[in-house]
Amino acid sequence: MPAKTTGFAEFAAMLRQLPAEIGEAPLRSAAVAGGTIFRDEAAARAPDGETGNLKRALYLKFIEERSSATRKVYYVSIRRGTKDKGSKRGANDVAYYGHMVEFGHWYVPPKPKGVRWKEHRAQHIGKKWVPANPFLRPAFEARRRDVIDAMRERLKQRLLEIFKG
Repeated sequence: MPAKTTGFAEFAAMLRQLPAEIGEAPLRSAAVAGGTIFRDEAAARAPDGETGNLKRALYLKFIEERSSATRKVYYVSIRRGTKDKGSKRGANDVAYYGHMVEFGHWYVPPKPKGVRWKEHRAQHIGKKWVPANPFLRPAFEARRRDVIDAMRERLKQRLLEIFKG
């Protein structure tokens, strides 16, 4: 005769009450742990360039409008800013060209002052394709399993802290 188990109703009731007791902090903490790994890996893979702005322009940002009580969304991306060096942010932490490095782009030489567009185009007919030097996508592919493990570990730590308290 199979053993009879009891307590499922009480356990289910306890599970239904967990989100209210726990709050959103453990989920956000776990998402930050994973996002930080992605951001740091992308910074390690980003080309150095002359100034190193591309590495400094990588950020991790919480997106409140896409998040809910059971889902926390963070973006890892490149702070674009403007090409203007006198912008509010300054020139040290923006990389308006980050997407061009990631996906590749056409290079057209800048038009010198005093030359009309028609003449400039006639002189520089051969645009040059600059190939992609991806760093965000390879960072994702290389570390996604590590990110999941880090998020699980951080969530476990936060839940243990909450239940001990």
